[in-house]
Amino acid sequence: PLGFQVRVRDSSGQIDVKFFSQAAEVFRKHPALQNGNHIRLEGFNLSQSEEKYAPPGQQWEIRYNKTSTKSAVVSVLGRTKATQKVMSVGEVLRSPETVGTHVDVEGWALVVGELEKKILQNGDAVDSRSILLADSLSAPNKHLRWMLWDKMAQQYGPVQLNRRRVCITQVLVKLWDRVPGLSSGRSVKVL
Repeated sequence: PLGFQVRVRDSSGQIDVKFFSQAAEVFRKHPALQNGNHIRLEGFNLSQSEEKYAPPGQQWEIRYNKTSTKSAVVSVLGRTKATQKVMSVGEVLRSPETVGTHVDVEGWALVVGELEKKILQNGDAVDSRSILLADSLSAPNKHLRWMLWDKMAQQYGPVQLNRRRVCITQVLVKLWDRVPGLSSGRSVKVL
């Protein structure tokens, strides 16, 4: 697949962000990459610009490629120019461009796991809870794993969520072992 680029700027200047191979596939239709959005970029490679393609005076460019896709995060800060639509579980599963973004998702909590302690890479212990989320109670074969962390994991357990319909706002779509999943979220509404 062909790559693409966007130019981002702040008060210090501008820089080109280039997406190649698998990263181009994943982020080509990413809702954050619309003109006028305030965005955050993570998990990229910083490279020297090729002088003949760069704007005058630009020495560096940001690159995403197939090796950086797993750790890449592109998210909107503040308001987006796009209207945030509530997605179904199936829509998230069919939309690889949502990986690394925050979306609103609605679905049924099929299985709500017990509160567990996870050890982070820095050695800290944090509470976590795994939930299987699906579009309906009768179609559990297409589901997402939704991980809750820390206070959210403590607050929402089987009593609050088991077999209940929920709407999660600003939940991060991540890849775990190449499978899309959800991580925490800004808020949870039991419907």
